[in-house]
Amino acid sequence: MNEENKPDGFFIKVLPKGYKIPGRANSLREEYQILKRLEGVIGIPQKVSFETRENLDYLQSQFIKGRQIGFYQFYPQKMMPVSIKLSDIVTRIHRKGVHHRDFRPDHVKIDKNGDVYLLDFDQAIIGDPRLNLDFLSFRNPRGQNRNDKPWIGLRYLTDSILGFGEKIEQTLETLRIVWKMGARSEANAPNHNICYYSWDFLGHHFPGERDWLTRWDPIFSKLGDRFRGSKILELGCNLGM
Repeated sequence: MNEENKPDGFFIKVLPKGYKIPGRANSLREEYQILKRLEGVIGIPQKVSFETRENLDYLQSQFIKGRQIGFYQFYPQKMMPVSIKLSDIVTRIHRKGVHHRDFRPDHVKIDKNGDVYLLDFDQAIIGDPRLNLDFLSFRNPRGQNRNDKPWIGLRYLTDSILGFGEKIEQTLETLRIVWKMGARSEANAPNHNICYYSWDFLGHHFPGERDWLTRWDPIFSKLGDRFRGSKILELGCNLGM
């Protein structure tokens, strides 16, 4: 397969008409159909087009300028926002009925603004949107092969590749305790906007409801100096929304 980055910011894949590379699920036409299904989804390449000329298939999409996630040296504080953004992307594409099936660092890019993108849908399939919950909780859906790539998910990313899964677990457990303490609030307080939230992330449950204007209080007061002022503080707000 020939791949080319054009000066105007597009990425082109070229294959013989209808050809599928061994080990890949989709022809370029099929990959195009999946990407069109994801049109408008943040974190997925846009501006997709497909054509056949002289027995060659051409798939064109937006070229994402950035670095593959495998080239980064992450600290847990920086990995948490990335994991949250990836979770959001996966949730959005699963709501569209698409399962990526080849989730690995080569297919995740971060641009200069810190935005995260999921790339390369040649293994993707159309499936049941409800399975996104299994992805995010790392449970294999019933009837699914345990070696099926999408169910490796974020656990594979944090543990096997970036090598600090245990630190992530410790951080999340600390945040879970803090979040639970901060969940106690007067839900019917007059003249206040109440923030309702309950979320499961990496196997941890963040419950409760808090006054929108004071949602940071338990985070600042209970987290140790190790995390104070760092990006990890975004976790509380992001999970709440």
